[in-house]
Amino acid sequence: MSTSSRRRATRPSWVLAAALALITGPTVGLATAAPAASGEFIYQSRATGFTRTFVDPTNNVCLFFEFGANKVVNSTNRTARVYLSTVCGEGGFTDVPKGGSKTAFLDDFHSVKFL
Repeated sequence: MSTSSRRRATRPSWVLAAALALITGPTVGLATAAPAASGEFIYQSRATGFTRTFVDPTNNVCLFFEFGANKVVNSTNRTARVYLSTVCGEGGFTDVPKGGSKTAFLDDFHSVKFL
C-alpha cells in the first residue's frame, strides 16, 4: 500500500474522532466516577434506636435507608436531600445543609441524595 493510500485510509478515522470530540467534549476523565461528598451521614430510627452511617457518599445517587429514620446528621461537605419515600424524587423531602441535622417525630425518612 502506498503512503498516499494509507493517508486516505486513515483520514476517515481522524474525521470521526474529531466529530466525536466536538459532540462529547474532551476525552479526559471519561472513565471517572461521580464525585463523592466528604464526611459521614448518619441516620437513626426512633422506634429501634438503630443507627447506620454512609461514609463519603457519592453525589447525585439515591441511597436507600435499611429502615425508616427520624433523625439524620449530615457531617459531609454537601447538602443532603432526605426523602420521605424509599425512592428519591418521589414524595416530600427536606434539605439538610452540610454540618446540619433534622429530626422528625416518626421514622419518616427513607432515602437520601447528596447534591
